[in-house]
Parts: sequence; C-alpha cells; structure tokens
Amino acid sequence: MSDYTGADDLTARFDTRSIQQLVSDTGTPVLPSDLATDANLAAALDDAEGEVVANLLVGGRYTTTELAALTGTALAYLKYIICSIAMLHLLSRRPAVNAKLYEQLKELRETHLKALQDGHAIFGGDDEDVDAGRVSTDGVSHQDMVNNDSIRIRKPRYFGNPSLPIGRR
Repeated sequence: MSDYTGADDLTARFDTRSIQQLVSDTGTPVLPSDLATDANLAAALDDAEGEVVANLLVGGRYTTTELAALTGTALAYLKYIICSIAMLHLLSRRPAVNAKLYEQLKELRETHLKALQDGHAIFGGDDEDVDAGRVSTDGVSHQDMVNNDSIRIRKPRYFGNPSLPIGRR
C-alpha cells in the first residue's frame, strides 16, 4: 500500500460507492470493509504516489526524506494530489462511467504537478523551504568587484560594463 495514503484517505475525498464500483472486476461493488485490502485500489494509490514522487524529484525541489517528513496541511495537500490521481487511475479502468470527472481530474493532475515542479506551489515545512520557488540573486556585489580590482572593472571597453542581477547594487 502507498506510503502516504490509504483507502480511508481516498474514501474521505471521493464517493465510497463510486470507488467500490470502480475497483470491482466482477460488476458487484466491493464491500467498504474490503477496500483497505483491495489489490486494484492499492495499485491505483501506488501508481499515483509513484507519479507524484517522480515528478517532484524531477523538479528537484524535494527529496523523499523531505516528503516523508511532511505533516499537517502540507501532508493533507500531498494526500489530496495522490488521491486525485489515484481516482483518475481508477476512472481510467472505466472512463465512460464519469467522463466529466475523468477530464477534470486529468487537468487537475497536470496543473498540480506542473505547479509543484516549477515552484509555484510548495509544501510548507521549514522556513528555508518557503523560498523553494524563488530565484536566488546572491552573489558578488558591485562594490566587491571594485574592491577586488576585477579585470572587468579595469578593462570595461574590452570586457563590457560589469552587470549584476536585477535588483542588486
């Protein structure tokens, strides 16, 4: 079963009756008590978790240790994304059941994963994690270049005027 979510997380976010029908291979809805051990539901949650973790690792903003350390609303947001993608995987077993929800979840998956990769949405955590999406402009200041007697300062006609990132002096 998934490291971050379980059947109870999925049923808290989506209709249990729909989940029972989507995981069933026989046409008879799976009992609510059997959802926790259902192989189809476990596969959907594992696939969704793998997709989320792979996208976050490609984005380079989080490690698996940082994800495992999430708590509170940040963990709830991660669970929401995983459960939404898991429901998308379950609906893909029978896309004609609810085509509108299938398309909404598909678009939601792309939006959330892209925002997390690009740093437009971040998981809260330590104070240094809050700057995950911000570009750093730390570096040498103009005064440091003058003090170091940089070749760019001494020969501006050859090397061009030294420039700093926007907002730096």
